[in-house]
Amino acid sequence: MRFLAFILGAIFFIGCKQEKTSVSNFEFYPNTPDSANLKAKFIEQRAAEAKLYNLAALTSGTNDSLVIRFWPWEAFEPWSNMFEFRLDSNGWRGFHYCSYTFPNQDGRIIHLYGNEKLGDSVFVVKEIVPKCGWHNFYDSLNYFQLRSLPTQTLIKNFEHKLIMDGDAAEFEIVTKNSYKWIGYNNPSSYNYQECKTIVKLIEMLTRQLGDDYYWPRNLK
Repeated sequence: MRFLAFILGAIFFIGCKQEKTSVSNFEFYPNTPDSANLKAKFIEQRAAEAKLYNLAALTSGTNDSLVIRFWPWEAFEPWSNMFEFRLDSNGWRGFHYCSYTFPNQDGRIIHLYGNEKLGDSVFVVKEIVPKCGWHNFYDSLNYFQLRSLPTQTLIKNFEHKLIMDGDAAEFEIVTKNSYKWIGYNNPSSYNYQECKTIVKLIEMLTRQLGDDYYWPRNLK
């Protein structure tokens, strides 16, 4: 079971209880003091995830107008997937990254090998375009209020359920002046409106990306 989304959310909930130490106008969510060791570990974990795809971590912001990274996870899947949607001066671009190498929660690197024989420290990437076009796609993201949703453990009166397997989803929403991370474990198992919204958002992504959402599972 992947507890990363719940654990990190709980970590930042504890951090929010500590004294705030804002030293800049850069917004970081979930909020926690820069001096907190748990924040440093979180940033290190995000850097390790991004490094799998030779990408920079986003925890310090981006030079582009907006970057959204979506990290889905399902129990027993032998790969790590990430979808990146990037808006810059040239417009929108989207990419689907897939790797059989990924870090687990304690910082160790796991190497798995599937039928595609991608090998150690190798990833594949494919450019993707939503069926509805980028303008309507961005409107859909705004409809689901991705930029204002809380992380799961900061939902008001949230009560965690112990589920051994299942699925999870993490999102990074980044601008020049802000970094936001939200994580949801097994959102379909909860009745909170925020969890229902995440489920519908993922359903929208699967519809709009079609076969590209499940690539490279269908590689021959």
